[in-house]
Amino acid sequence: MCHITYVTHHGAWFRLQCCVAMCLLAASRPLDAAETAAVPDLPLEEILVSGDYPGPGLWRVSKPDDGEHVMWIFGALGAEPTALRWKSRQVENIVMESQEIIHADQSNLSFDFGMFTMLRYMPAALRARKNPGDRTLGEVLPGGVYARWRVLKAEYIGSDAGIEKWRPLMVADQLRKKAERKLAPKFSGNQWAPINQLIQRRKLRVTTPIFEVKIPDENLRSSMQSFLASPLNDVECLDVTMKLVEFWSDDETIGARAMAWARGDLPALRALRPSPDPADLCMAALLNSQAVRDLHLREIDDVPARRNQLWLEAVDRALAANRSTLAILPIDELLKEDGKLALLRAKGYRVEGPI
Repeated sequence: MCHITYVTHHGAWFRLQCCVAMCLLAASRPLDAAETAAVPDLPLEEILVSGDYPGPGLWRVSKPDDGEHVMWIFGALGAEPTALRWKSRQVENIVMESQEIIHADQSNLSFDFGMFTMLRYMPAALRARKNPGDRTLGEVLPGGVYARWRVLKAEYIGSDAGIEKWRPLMVADQLRKKAERKLAPKFSGNQWAPINQLIQRRKLRVTTPIFEVKIPDENLRSSMQSFLASPLNDVECLDVTMKLVEFWSDDETIGARAMAWARGDLPALRALRPSPDPADLCMAALLNSQAVRDLHLREIDDVPARRNQLWLEAVDRALAANRSTLAILPIDELLKEDGKLALLRAKGYRVEGPI
């Protein structure tokens, strides 16, 4: 099985896992004065280690006519600085009372093939990393985007000349992985370890709604040839991935968000820019490619809505079966006016909090 998965885990970073050889078929703005006024002029470590914090409150979800079944939603920060110290007794207590954990929904692009098939198509798949006609990034990217790429390439990748002919989608994946590796000490805290251990010790059911798009194996050859010849609409995928890497490097913004999150100060979090999320853009670049469109797959239409539906179905089942459920979503998702909380209200659920 070869797959591309876009996932936001609690306490983890945005991850794009890509089996490059075959799966290809299938300016960070500065904070303004209002945002920086409350940020102390101190190193990140001195801002964050001044005490242990509980993190934000939780949202309580229930049916209006059912007081026995409840789902709690915790908003995870995502990129947690190593210096941040938080310990939520509230989350631990809810884990102790719950029967199920629901994670954020994911997207998966996959198809099955044997090892010999993979080896046979490997040379063509490696060529698929490159832009059609061997066009360079300097020719494909707008001037401002390319200038930022050159800065980030020097910082995280180095003098690799070959990558200049790669598709922006593949460049985005490589840049993210290199930046993640270099910045790992900055985000190497593991505040979730006690909670994860508690989940494992209690053997709770863990649900991750996954929306999967399967590429028919019989279309492998034609898809490969079409992909080699077709450009992708993937410039925005690279642009937002670069914004994410720039975001990770911005101590001032990371520190301000971490403190607001740890103190449960949602107005302050709303005033700060959210973490850039290239996941849907990068997936769309693949699903909207001519090679995939030629397969006439119904499931590639309106992927965000289909993912939301899967998550809501998991919530429906959990609230019907469990006395207590804990859902973990990115805090930025919970701050959206049209995000998951709005979907729950639209279905008739009572949403209270954060408590």
